[in-house]
Order: sequence, then C-alpha cells, then structure tokens
Amino acid sequence: MKKHLMWCGSITFMMLAGCAGPNSTARNVETAASINSLAGVPGAGWVGLAASAADIFSKVGKPTTGKPSEGILKHMRQSPQLLKLPNKEGKITTRWVTRKDKDGRVISVENSPKESMAYTEAYIDATSRFLGGDFGDGGEAKVRANLEAWEKGGLVVAEYNDPNGTKVIIVSNHNDPGEAMLPTEWAEKAKSQK
Repeated sequence: MKKHLMWCGSITFMMLAGCAGPNSTARNVETAASINSLAGVPGAGWVGLAASAADIFSKVGKPTTGKPSEGILKHMRQSPQLLKLPNKEGKITTRWVTRKDKDGRVISVENSPKESMAYTEAYIDATSRFLGGDFGDGGEAKVRANLEAWEKGGLVVAEYNDPNGTKVIIVSNHNDPGEAMLPTEWAEKAKSQK
C-alpha cells in the first residue's frame, strides 16, 4: 500500500510540474537561483541567467547567425576544413582535414597560416555558442546585459575569447542574425553605431 501511495504522489508531482509551463518554471528557477546567489551558492546566478534566457527565447526567438565578415572569411579561405566531433566518451575532438580550393590549391595544416586556423576555430566555437543562446564572455553582468538587449531588440555585442588566444565578436541589432567579425572590424563598425 505504501508503494502505491508513493507512486501516485510522484505522478501528481509530475503533473503539477508539467502544468507550470516553461515561463513560470523558468521564473521559479531564476528566483531560486537569485536567492541562492545572494546566499553565496557558487554558480547560482548563472543558473538563473539560463532560466531567463529560456524564457526570453521562448517569447522573442533564439539567436541565429548570418554570413561572417570579410576578415573571418579571409581566414577561413586560408584554412583546412575543421571537424569537431564527439568521441566515444562524448568529448569533442578537433580534426583538420586537407581540402582543395576552387583554383586547385591544396590547403593543409602544413601550408596554412596558424593565425588563420586559430580564427577559423574561434569562429566555429563562437557561432556554436551564440546559436546555443550563450551571449559571450565577460562575466555574468555582461551576459545579462546582452540578454536584456536581445529581449528589447537592442544591440547585442557578444565577445568570445578562444583558448588559443583569438577573439571573435558577434553583433546583432534588432534581433537580426548575428554577424561574426574580427575585433578590428567591430572597432571600425562601432564608430558608425554611435
């Protein structure tokens, strides 16, 4: 009899949780994370931020990307093809594959500029994160500001610092597809945004 009551109790709990809907569930998670954050629980603010993002994306739409800038394209044209795939343990592995350009030139790890390969990898990592709703590096406050800008249809400037030391910036205004660019390109473009 005890097992039967526990089973019914869990079904009732699942049904109640299911009725809450994504928006109220996200708000509940964010509220709990905010309380935990104030109490000094590590990572709690990020949990609340993720819940906010889920709520905002359900209303406004998820981020998308457009064509990369000329600077990024130049680096990609000089790089071999990059494959990032999970191995048996689920860890992402990186593999560069030699390719042939339109003009017949062979582009391999041996003959490609290391800087171009670094920017190609940084671009792939940055766009993957942006599409996943991760609005860059720079700490919780910066990500929260970008998330609020996305919600209001404002200017989102997400900076991604790759472990190899390169930086790619993805910019979106009015929830348009994000444009990935080099820091120098953004510095130039930002002048016209002011």
